Amino acid sequence: MDEKMAYFEKKMKSRKERLVREEVTNDPSFLQTYVEPIQLLKTEWENLCKLKGFLYEPVQKRIAFLEENKIQFVSENGVWKLSYPVEVGSKDLKQILSLIEGSGRVIRKFSLNQNVLDMEIRDAKN
Repeated sequence: MDEKMAYFEKKMKSRKERLVREEVTNDPSFLQTYVEPIQLLKTEWENLCKLKGFLYEPVQKRIAFLEENKIQFVSENGVWKLSYPVEVGSKDLKQILSLIEGSGRVIRKFSLNQNVLDMEIRDAKN
């Protein structure tokens, strides 16, 4: 049984390495090109903009927040990190993860990007 597991693990590792070599290009501007331009919570922003003329202060504040709620990365010692926390919805998260996955699959309606860097998503505390 251990031999089968070792064979399977070796086969999966070599397949993953081959896919990385063949399909992934290391685009140093990947995050800035593909992830940073995503408009977060777009549907909420569009719906609130329809109410913009009512001058209701909480709506105006939320619109202002949503317009500032943008992903921005900075490099610290070779590690890319978010400059500041952002608010995302499930649709945004699926879109971001689809871009980062880069395996040719589709998460809902979002195509996965083939020009992805080798990335690791970690808790901000690390």
